[in-house]
Amino acid sequence: MGGRRIVSRTITCVLCMARLSSTPGAPMHLRPRCALTDTHPMQYELKDNIADGETLAASSHSPSTAQPADAPSQRPCVIVADDHALVRDGIRLLVGHMLHGAEIVDAHDGDSLLRAAAQHAGAKLALVDLNMPGMEKGYRLAELARQRPQLPLVVISALTSPEVVRRTMAIPTVHAFIPKSAPQAHTCAAIEAALQGLKLPYVQSIFSPGRPDVTLTPRMEEIRRLVQQGMSNKQIANTLGISEGTVKNHMSEIFKALQVSNRTQAAQLDTDRL
Repeated sequence: MGGRRIVSRTITCVLCMARLSSTPGAPMHLRPRCALTDTHPMQYELKDNIADGETLAASSHSPSTAQPADAPSQRPCVIVADDHALVRDGIRLLVGHMLHGAEIVDAHDGDSLLRAAAQHAGAKLALVDLNMPGMEKGYRLAELARQRPQLPLVVISALTSPEVVRRTMAIPTVHAFIPKSAPQAHTCAAIEAALQGLKLPYVQSIFSPGRPDVTLTPRMEEIRRLVQQGMSNKQIANTLGISEGTVKNHMSEIFKALQVSNRTQAAQLDTDRL
């Protein structure tokens, strides 16, 4: 080696050429399957890049046999913030599988998220639900970004309207926006990208292919809000001063526009618009 200093380390999936870079002291986060596609086993090539621009001889590995020699002794800390315990548990399992031995800190609302970030200054990543209580339509996320500008954020949310995604991704510390309906592989890719300091672009067609932008008339929006409150067609008609038949006609148009088949689905999709 002649005292040459390793300045970076690169791993490349030799089957699809997906590539991640790391500093020598950072964990590689390798998994049995390729993070970007999840369609094939992860066979990778490891290269150490040295200070004088040369590259040490590459070696190929599979995750089952690879053991990073310089993995840090301190456990990485990850914050998982969601108001549903079942969702938090699922994300904890995923993070634990990707980052063995990681310390995982729970948060269930906007206040506990800010507290967790303040109490765990060494946290490497936060996975955050945008629609938790106390998030104030994303303003708490921006506040967290101001308080902890070095903490990468991955947003995992059921709110997926274009405006919500645009505003969220505009926050400098947000590295990825993943719908809760997305496959696990996309969540893994987002986590790995954030840990490497990279941003994963949000591509609407990947997560909701073939679904057009939804446009409802003001009256349809008004009716849908009342449906969300649990009102029947008759109650909506009395509230708005229109006939029950008119309400039924509007409901049919709402179902078509939202591509749903019942009132419950229409009410749930209402959260997609802030």
